Amino acid sequence: MALLDTAQLDTMSEIIGKETYRTIFQSYLADSAAKLAQLKEVVDAQDADHIEKLSHSLKSATSNLGMVDLAARFATMEQQGKAADVAGAQASLGGLDSLYQDSIAALEEYLA
Repeated sequence: MALLDTAQLDTMSEIIGKETYRTIFQSYLADSAAKLAQLKEVVDAQDADHIEKLSHSLKSATSNLGMVDLAARFATMEQQGKAADVAGAQASLGGLDSLYQDSIAALEEYLA
């Protein structure tokens, strides 16, 4: 399991600098926490359209920060929403909080 794409992180850090990367990461933290809570709500509400939209947004932002495993989970959930596979999306929530926290911790350590 590779939580981070360190090659991507190294390249982006060289281009924009670690301080800018940290600022982007802080914005991500504020935005993603709210969207993650919303995603759980729409899964519980069995709202496939919003599962797809929220998962897409989370996937894109997460991928841009190099958190590959987490981005892959959101990509799976995006496809499940698109296919109206609410049961699959519910199953994909299993372990998502741990994966999110582990990915955040790994990126914080990288940026330290």
